[in-house]
Amino acid sequence: MSHRYSIRVPVEAQKQKWVSLLPILEELLPVRFNFSEDLTPETAGEILTGSAVAAEVGIGGSISSFAVPHEEIALGEEGLIEITVQFSDDSDVPFPFRGRTLRAKASKPSTLSLSVNERPLATCEQGPVWACSERGGVKHFRSAFALPDVHTDTGFQDVLGSHRFLEMLPFVCWLQARRPSASSDAPSLRACFIFDDPNLHWPHYGFVDYRKL
Repeated sequence: MSHRYSIRVPVEAQKQKWVSLLPILEELLPVRFNFSEDLTPETAGEILTGSAVAAEVGIGGSISSFAVPHEEIALGEEGLIEITVQFSDDSDVPFPFRGRTLRAKASKPSTLSLSVNERPLATCEQGPVWACSERGGVKHFRSAFALPDVHTDTGFQDVLGSHRFLEMLPFVCWLQARRPSASSDAPSLRACFIFDDPNLHWPHYGFVDYRKL
């Protein structure tokens, strides 16, 4: 991918194990993560690390930021709990989840204490777990979920699978929204068709012609 957008990562974050996620994401998205103390004109967003309880704004304030807790979580099933998450009917929530409730496994989140200008994007039994604020026309996001610690032999399906996607969903959505052409180079989701358990001994399944597919 020749045209990559730049995301600033604080230098001190290099000591945290979740940064091993970043090379995986660079393989899947046209993004480049830069460990730096400064912003450049090409910077499309910055990651903040620290307490998930307090609302923060990055060093620039003029670019979008995403804040995650310091805690690190392993990819195993140990320590996971089942939580019910209610997603807000908000344009910053991805369409498939907007206004919906789901129950899934995740590491125990540190619930967020919202500031006056923040709105919750997702809430669990303990409180808000994903929030957004807008200051001067710039959106800043926070997640109560720590990012997972991955290993060199880990694939993206391990960190965004059915049992772990809640921890990654806010982060990946924020990264995708930072793409300069995110609103123009991809069509909106129209429909999804699932053909469940067809009889493969036949060339057709109702009006579906396997040969044409």
